[in-house]
Amino acid sequence: MISLLLQAQNIQEIFTHCYEGIMIVDRNKTVIYWNPEAERVSGVPAGELIGKCCCDNSLVHVDHLGNRLCTKACPFVASFCTGTVHETEAYLIHKEGHQVPVSSKMIPLYQDNTFIGMIELFRDNSPRETLMKELADLNDRATIDPLTGLRNRRYAEVVINSKLQEIRSGGTTFGVLFIDIDHFKNINDTYGHDIGDLVLKMLAKTLMNNTRQHDVLVRWGGEEIVTVIVSPNIQAKLTMIAEKLRHLISKSVLPLDDGHNIQVTVSIGATAAHLNDSVDSLLKRADQLMYHAKNSGRNCVRTDL
Repeated sequence: MISLLLQAQNIQEIFTHCYEGIMIVDRNKTVIYWNPEAERVSGVPAGELIGKCCCDNSLVHVDHLGNRLCTKACPFVASFCTGTVHETEAYLIHKEGHQVPVSSKMIPLYQDNTFIGMIELFRDNSPRETLMKELADLNDRATIDPLTGLRNRRYAEVVINSKLQEIRSGGTTFGVLFIDIDHFKNINDTYGHDIGDLVLKMLAKTLMNNTRQHDVLVRWGGEEIVTVIVSPNIQAKLTMIAEKLRHLISKSVLPLDDGHNIQVTVSIGATAAHLNDSVDSLLKRADQLMYHAKNSGRNCVRTDL
């Protein structure tokens, strides 16, 4: 059985030092192994998973629309039914609430031609992971917001001004998303500012994990976040990116110690930079579009594209 495999000291040593997360389940989907990298990616300690069914809300994978894979397209079932390795791209909901994009492989395990379980190999597919490690090494605290880890307003003004000069010289076009958490004051009033800070961190991590390395994320002020998106066809992409981020944020969940969960939505204003823009005019336009989203019922994107 699988337990005999795990008793081999050298196998466990290899698993412990793997750069991929490893989960092993028996044929009933009960978790019997969860390595340190899996703990790092998910935030879930092994002690909270081992002995539990992987589909009992202890570990939640969703697709890009927020559908739970356990109920819609379980990779365990797909691999079991075909008897082959099943690969998938999904989002793992971290213990702190934000969503982490992961690439995973489900590999069926057999003994004497009898199916005995499954091993899942998965890795953090966040395009910003390497960048954030480099930023930590650089320790450039002067331009980093200490709460969220995002860039600060001072940095944004310099970057946007530089990119405006670039497009006037024929450089790549860009746009901005002005993102504001809906009813954030109610969260602070109801749960306190410490929980409000955790909501901000959850939002920031979801954005960091689902944007590209060369995009710029900025805590503009309070619960406002500005995202600078660079693309040669920004007109076609900006609204799509904004809708994707809005949806992912709405599906993120912050668990509280009392058993309750907090979910938030955001209103987003999206606009592309113009040749005659200044930093102020560009951000003012995006801000106005964000308020248009607020006045349209919140949890939506408004754009002038």
